[in-house]
Amino acid sequence: MSVNLHFICDVRQKPHWFRIGGNEYSSGNWAVSEETANAAVGNRIYLHDKQDKAAWHGGKIKSWQHTEDQRRIIFAYELAGDFRVRQLSGWGQEKAIVDVSTEMDNQIGNAQR
Repeated sequence: MSVNLHFICDVRQKPHWFRIGGNEYSSGNWAVSEETANAAVGNRIYLHDKQDKAAWHGGKIKSWQHTEDQRRIIFAYELAGDFRVRQLSGWGQEKAIVDVSTEMDNQIGNAQR
């Protein structure tokens, strides 16, 4: 299964995202499994202030790595494509893990906000 990832990440929370260089960014300290991380590579990451708000940042996931304590994941991604979407369902506390094949049915893009 291929998945896109949506995370609650306040724009002011620098420990959770930063610019690596050029169009490359990193977002991390997320509680996801290695299986989910692998399924997300090549797909999309979206960062939201709140569950009911459109994403303020995102892009195509290039890779992932463990945090220093090995319990959480950091994703490297490239700023690409439309990321200002709102995910309507599938939210847990800080994240929504959405099957790529069904995601369009559960989000609102720029034209529908």
